[in-house]
Amino acid sequence: MISVDIERRRRRTANIFTLALLAVWFVVGWVEPPYLLPGPANIAERLWSFVIDPHMWVHAAASLTHVIAAVAGSIVIGGCLALAAYYVPVLRLAVHGRLSPFLNSFSGTGWVLLAVLWFGLGGFTVVFSLAMVLIPFAIINVRHGLDSLDPELIEMAKSFGHSDFKRFRLIILPFQRG
Repeated sequence: MISVDIERRRRRTANIFTLALLAVWFVVGWVEPPYLLPGPANIAERLWSFVIDPHMWVHAAASLTHVIAAVAGSIVIGGCLALAAYYVPVLRLAVHGRLSPFLNSFSGTGWVLLAVLWFGLGGFTVVFSLAMVLIPFAIINVRHGLDSLDPELIEMAKSFGHSDFKRFRLIILPFQRG
């Protein structure tokens, strides 16, 4: 009973805080010019103009396509680099000790500036910039996934005479488990 009462108080406090923030936003948005802090009415107006304008939906679809392409490309490139470092021990230092920290040291803005210089303005520039920011994360995630594999499971697959490709397909690839 006490925990239910405490939970109700927490929810009430959270709701009051949210309403207070909305009230402050409404008042400040009403006092300040829209270019400093647009109020809820300005936001609702712009959102409605976005929803009814088909041209804006084309831009939203293009942005979504760019993000999906960049994420897919970074997963493929980062995954291949991490797998190369896993299977070819000579590459471990190059990938995990040099390439991944190097790529991770650049900011997103730096990649955008380089991409504009190299490729000009266009869709490929956007995809390249996003992918270059995401590749180190893909390398690190795949590396940790590979490091967490059970070595006894891999040894057992070798003992049963499974080929390298079959071990890769059945043990390494995550969507083959289960």
